[in-house]
Amino acid sequence: MERWRGKSVLITGASSGIGLATAEALAKFGLKVIGCARNVQTLVLNIVALSVCTREALKLMEPGKIAGDGGHVININSYIGHHVHKNPSVQFYSATKHMVTALTDALRKDCQAKNIRVTSLSPGVVETEFADRAFGSDPTEVALSYYTQYKCLQAKDVAGAIVYILSVPPYVNIDELTMTPHQQALI
Repeated sequence: MERWRGKSVLITGASSGIGLATAEALAKFGLKVIGCARNVQTLVLNIVALSVCTREALKLMEPGKIAGDGGHVININSYIGHHVHKNPSVQFYSATKHMVTALTDALRKDCQAKNIRVTSLSPGVVETEFADRAFGSDPTEVALSYYTQYKCLQAKDVAGAIVYILSVPPYVNIDELTMTPHQQALI
């Protein structure tokens, strides 16, 4: 992580959950954290925001603008971005995460010659406020049942995976890292 000390990192969703845990973890390693957040319910906006933020970040990583090992884009995807769930209420969410998978794969191919590494990090169920926002009439009750089925991943677990991804030698690219709670039923 020493090679990243003093470098800037843009973290979307930095006000809570995985984004906040990642911002805290990377700041401890001396990275300059630029955090932004939003609170929007529309899932399609996830794709637009990902695309716009990535485009702007890549402008800052263009050859000649970064020294040393180049840049690194890590897209937080989801386990469900590689599988379609049988529950119809999450199938649209799954479709948006499949788009993240495709965009990340295309970006990796485009950035390889530019010395920019690209990773898709796909966690399974992470205990955050996601379920509170995603579920209907009594979100707290639904979220509680959602997160008590088994020991879920925590935001700090995902932040730890990001630290690991950034810690590998510069000649290594982790294309995809998928992590799930041990007891999570696979789709």
